[in-house]
Amino acid sequence: FSPNNKSYASIFTMSISFRHLGNCAHAINLLNIAAYAGCAINAYQVDIESRRSGLTETTNNTKTLFDPAWLEEGFCQPQNSIPLWTTHDQSAYVMLVISVPFLLYLFWSSRKDATNSVARKLSFWATVGAIGHAFGHALISFGKREDFYPPGDSIGVIDIREQLYGPTPEDGWRVILCGLIPSYFFFWIPLLKTYMLNTTQTKLVFLVAALGQFGALCLPLKFGFAYAQTLLFASTSIDQLAFVSAADKGFEYALWPIMTVLPNGILSWVESTSCTSSILTRRVGHVTYDLYMASSYVLFYLLCLARSRFSMRLGEDVSISSKKKIA
Repeated sequence: FSPNNKSYASIFTMSISFRHLGNCAHAINLLNIAAYAGCAINAYQVDIESRRSGLTETTNNTKTLFDPAWLEEGFCQPQNSIPLWTTHDQSAYVMLVISVPFLLYLFWSSRKDATNSVARKLSFWATVGAIGHAFGHALISFGKREDFYPPGDSIGVIDIREQLYGPTPEDGWRVILCGLIPSYFFFWIPLLKTYMLNTTQTKLVFLVAALGQFGALCLPLKFGFAYAQTLLFASTSIDQLAFVSAADKGFEYALWPIMTVLPNGILSWVESTSCTSSILTRRVGHVTYDLYMASSYVLFYLLCLARSRFSMRLGEDVSISSKKKIA
């Protein structure tokens, strides 16, 4: 076909803008999260029924998509017995090794180069969240190693209620004052803010943080990490869909969900359904998920940086060309 052929040219003049592409990617992410949450709730109910029947694990795999090994721990943990080298430790090491140097680079480069501000902002705060994620894994590993981490099947609201109405109510108040309140103000709110960068409604962040805190307390502790990550990825899609103006939905807006949240959503399915059946998850486990999460922010920034430099070579204004239709 010649370049003047209409059918050939139409491939390169599709009326799909970066804005539409990003909107679709975020919508797919939200649908995927809804499906994942629904299957997780069903798997949890099946797990409870099995335990009530006197079983130690979910044996009726026809009722749930999730792997029994994942249901036991909330993670795929092939390395769970070597001190300082458990799956949680490995996840923490991998994320810190990738995220800390990258965060320092972003901070240093921002002082010399004002371009790529959107990509830098997204990558910077997502990487801050990744470092918090790494410390969460380190805390779980430390708690298990020192034998003070609660059992995976414990449910926060039930434990606190039993303490408040038991012989030692001061234990329940200690959990509320020293655990829940600091967790709300120093974990949920700051972490959510790194995922909800565009909203100016502080009340909304506080509300979603309260939902995160309460929801985590109503689930077995072992599912807390999966619940938190699901809520955070949903919040970032809602934030970008609702609070980024149409004029600002450019290349970075479209690339962000495609490079970050959507692949992590796929990896969540892979991990939770194939702990024992897949060679990768059987050998590496949850580390694969965290490796990609930390790396995706680096890859996203590098792609935006490469596009920016290429556009500057052509003498284009990136801030304008990002908002043009794909041609």
